[in-house]
Amino acid sequence: MDAHLHLGKFLYEETPVWKKYQAPVTSDVITTWYQERAREIEQYSGLVDNALALVELGIDNGIKGLDLIHHHLKTLYTLVYQCNCNSTVTLSQVESMSDLEKLNLMTKEGRGSPTFITTFVQMAAPFLSRVEEMEGGQARRQLLEQYMVSLAKDDLVSCQAIFQQSAKKQVV
Repeated sequence: MDAHLHLGKFLYEETPVWKKYQAPVTSDVITTWYQERAREIEQYSGLVDNALALVELGIDNGIKGLDLIHHHLKTLYTLVYQCNCNSTVTLSQVESMSDLEKLNLMTKEGRGSPTFITTFVQMAAPFLSRVEEMEGGQARRQLLEQYMVSLAKDDLVSCQAIFQQSAKKQVV
């Protein structure tokens, strides 16, 4: 047995869950490591930016299969750091929410205010683009339609602002 593998053997004996990372390591194992480590960082420290940075490092290094967790972490990052949403929102909660629920959370604070359209363009438009990348087809249009219908029930002013903005520029 290689002397270097033997020296680290105790790590795998003391922590059996790490055995899956023992040689030989496949691309699936590396992808799983990135996903699990990012989840642990977010879960135990609440540092969404660090979890996101780890996943982006993996993507930059050509690790496949990180797209979905990247999308969820970008959404959580937006909610926690940019939307000043409740800081108790977690990655597992974001993963279990519908896209419409996420979009509503992103835009909740600014509705009805003069800054709503700015918030919408800065927070919701990138999210809509990511949804389209992840789901393809008409996902963006369908989600925006669902959002507008649900928003119109209580807030026609914000709907009007979105329509006016889209007439000026295609940003939504």
